[in-house]
Amino acid sequence: MGKMLEMPESGIGYQLIKARKNDEKQIKNFVVFNAEILIDHDEKLKIYSNTLIGNGYEILTKVLSIVELKDIQILYEGQIINQPITSNLFNNSVRTGYSETADIYIRPGIYINDNRIDMYNKMLLPGSFVTTVESYTNCHIMRNDPVELFTLPVQQDYIKVIYVKQNKTNIHINGSFNNDFNRAGGGDKICFKTSSELLLKKGEKTHVPNLQGNM
Repeated sequence: MGKMLEMPESGIGYQLIKARKNDEKQIKNFVVFNAEILIDHDEKLKIYSNTLIGNGYEILTKVLSIVELKDIQILYEGQIINQPITSNLFNNSVRTGYSETADIYIRPGIYINDNRIDMYNKMLLPGSFVTTVESYTNCHIMRNDPVELFTLPVQQDYIKVIYVKQNKTNIHINGSFNNDFNRAGGGDKICFKTSSELLLKKGEKTHVPNLQGNM
C-alpha cells in the first residue's frame, strides 16, 4: 500500500497503472482500488467493482494474495505519470491568478476507510482527487447521478462526503472527470500538489492508512 499512496490517483478512489507483478516479465494493465486492492484491467473488472463496499470489500482483502509490483507507471487519461506529484508535469493544467485564500472542496467517500486520508495528520494525501462545492451542489440540484458525474469506480452510491480545505494556488490538475469505467464523467476534477487539510466534525473518527506494505 505504501508505494501506491505515494503516487497520484487516476480518479477518486482508484489508480490505473501499468506494472509487472512479482517476477513476471510481462507488463500488464491493472486497476488499484483504495491503494490496496489490485485487479486486472480486463472483462472481470466490472464484477469486482460491484463488490467494493461493506462485507464484499472485506472479503476481497482476505482472499486476494499480497503481491509485489515492479516498474509501476500511473496512467492519467492515457498518459504515463512517472514523475513525483510535486513535479511540473501538469503545469499547463494549473489555473493562475488565484489568491492564496483557502477554499473548501469535496471528496465523495466510496470506501468505509479511505486509505488516502491520513487521520494522524488530519489531511488528504497529495495527488488525491476532489471536486468543487459548486459541482457537487449542482449535481444534486440537477438530479445527476454522482457515480456517473464523478466517475466513481463502484456500482452504488457513495458512503459519505469528505470535506477538505486547500489553497487554490496549489492546484496540480484541474479539469473534468473523464469516462473511466464507462461512466459519463463531466464533473469538476481537481487534485493538489500538497496535502489538504481534513475538515472533521467534533468527535469524528477516520481510518489511519497503513503506510507499510509491498504495494
